[in-house]
Amino acid sequence: MKLTSIKRLAITTLGAIVFASYSHAYDCSSTPMYTNTNPIALSDVYQTNNKAYECIANWCQWAEPEVHGSWAWAWNEVGQCAASGTFALTVSHPETAVVDSEFKITLETDAVNFTSPLSTPELSVSYQGNPTAGTEQPSSSGLTSASSSATSSSGSVQTAYNIKEYLYTASEAGDYIISVIWDADPSLNYEGVVRVIPEPETPQGKITVRHPTRLLVNNSYTFTANSFHPTSTAPLTLSFEYEDGTQTSSSSHGSGNSASSSTGGGGTYAFVSRDVSFSLDRDVKVIAQIAADPNPLYYEALIDIITLDDLSPSTKIVFPEAAIAGQTYTLQVQVRDTLNITSVTLEANGEPITATSVVGVPNSYGNIYSYTFTPDFDIYSLSARTETSSGEIYEDSAQWYIIHVERTECQQQGIDEDSFNAYPNWPQLDWNSNPWHADTGDLMSYQRKVYRANWWTLSVPGSDNSWEFVCNH
Repeated sequence: MKLTSIKRLAITTLGAIVFASYSHAYDCSSTPMYTNTNPIALSDVYQTNNKAYECIANWCQWAEPEVHGSWAWAWNEVGQCAASGTFALTVSHPETAVVDSEFKITLETDAVNFTSPLSTPELSVSYQGNPTAGTEQPSSSGLTSASSSATSSSGSVQTAYNIKEYLYTASEAGDYIISVIWDADPSLNYEGVVRVIPEPETPQGKITVRHPTRLLVNNSYTFTANSFHPTSTAPLTLSFEYEDGTQTSSSSHGSGNSASSSTGGGGTYAFVSRDVSFSLDRDVKVIAQIAADPNPLYYEALIDIITLDDLSPSTKIVFPEAAIAGQTYTLQVQVRDTLNITSVTLEANGEPITATSVVGVPNSYGNIYSYTFTPDFDIYSLSARTETSSGEIYEDSAQWYIIHVERTECQQQGIDEDSFNAYPNWPQLDWNSNPWHADTGDLMSYQRKVYRANWWTLSVPGSDNSWEFVCNH
């Protein structure tokens, strides 16, 4: 694992703290210290350098444990001397970090009333990337660290507090395993995860412009441009020029020009809205741009400016493809014509339908005629006809297929299954919120029939005059 310098500390922090009062490994509290003046017998246990050793030879008095020599095998190590007392270990680190950005790992230890030399927690960081590559295990000595500590003692009883910070840099994305081992109390050993993510991408700037692809000459239309730039506050501009590069004159832009912008966190949002009309029958480019340095933004599109002679009159029927018999739908006749329209009709199976509304469509040079209709037959032949003052006739026709859904007698009366309870699930409750009775107007079903209560009743629906039959379901 490659370690690099600090760039950024992670934001969120995960902490783990555990307490224990524990004596483990080998209890050296009554084990004498080794000296070569003591008479030592087989199986005697002595301690030195915070470890306990058992004598397994007759010359242990003259062979010091851990000292290499021809007599070194006279001793058998039986364990690390336990640091009996109360210990606490707190490990803090972020839950997430960014590639090539340093994150902090903090180890905080507290030991009270311990009687043996105290070891230092061992920190290691491992990276689990490609499962086939195994686990890389750098040593904690490769970490940048800083520490502070305080220790006090009273006779053989000691109190110690220590805090140590490590700064670690992850060079690849993935999960990094944080492990802490403390010989003072293995029950406090810790393992956690830091998820390292790639460097977030800088938001990209964008310009969008809402406009038609065709516009009738001398006909006004509102052009609206919206933009976002992640770093610049340069203004958003909206301009127009003919395809040959000639700028359109300002007088052709009409009135109502406006522009405003707002700066939010992480970038600048802006919009420009202009009411525009063009007097020449020539293609026009709409250009929106932010002249930022660096990262300028640019948008360009071509508008087809047309005359009345370029329009093709038409009549079109619009209807829902999936329709269910008995339900009400809105049908439309969309008419496009620049001449005077004298009449628009829509028929279903030869019967005229009355229009419920007429809406003009800006820049489509026509109207939308709406009709409300409830189908009952399996199939309808729809026909639309548009007539103009000059005698032109435009027609459209279509076949409309209707779906018939099996409906119960109750559904035909508009009574849904959810509107009544099945006996004996009474609709009215008692003081303990238990089903109790039916009251005037309540609906209940019994044996696939629905009844309405004529008055307060506890009788079986349909069994007496307190009930009135409504429908089968």
